[in-house]
Amino acid sequence: MINGTTPNHYCAFASCDPIYLRDHAAALTASEEVDLSNLNKEQKRVYYSLNRFLAWNKIMDMEPTERIGESKVRAALIIDIDCLVMQKLPGFSEDIGLFIREPFNNGNPWETLGSNVAAGVVYINTSERSKNYIREVAEDLETRDLRWFTDQVVLWERYNRAMHNTSCRIFGPEFMDWEFIENTTIWTGKGPRKYDNPVYVGKKEEFAELLEM
Repeated sequence: MINGTTPNHYCAFASCDPIYLRDHAAALTASEEVDLSNLNKEQKRVYYSLNRFLAWNKIMDMEPTERIGESKVRAALIIDIDCLVMQKLPGFSEDIGLFIREPFNNGNPWETLGSNVAAGVVYINTSERSKNYIREVAEDLETRDLRWFTDQVVLWERYNRAMHNTSCRIFGPEFMDWEFIENTTIWTGKGPRKYDNPVYVGKKEEFAELLEM
């Protein structure tokens, strides 16, 4: 169930499991409670990685009377919960935004397909083309097996189907990076870096201290 007040301005949106919530965020502005008792540990991990796309699609479809104060959903930057926002988030005029990169060349066709997109940052606004894109992504995710890279595969495949009539902001390493370079807009804690990289950990602790003041 999704409840609370929906944003009436551009926002960042993420969801995660309880452990990630404790480790990486003081609060999560929107999430969804579901029964995952029939899933194994790996399936739950995958579900929580893609749940933000399912949840945002439902938020976009909510009627104004379902939102406290009849607030109106605007644009959102859907991000990983372990991201650190290092610069003011800009707005964009395009329908969607994706971090498109060179795919892996590791002999694994599934990972190669999924690695065309980094799912740590996805921009969505309220244009019909944008809403159609996130709706099709969510509906596709609902039918897929819970495998790692599923969200990235679906984001990439749906982008290729929509690209002829949907404008897309292409994000690059100057917008999001996992090397924690100064002046990048967003740092994302990939893999063990989120725990053992002194630059990332130090900045995370610095932000956490601000919340305690």
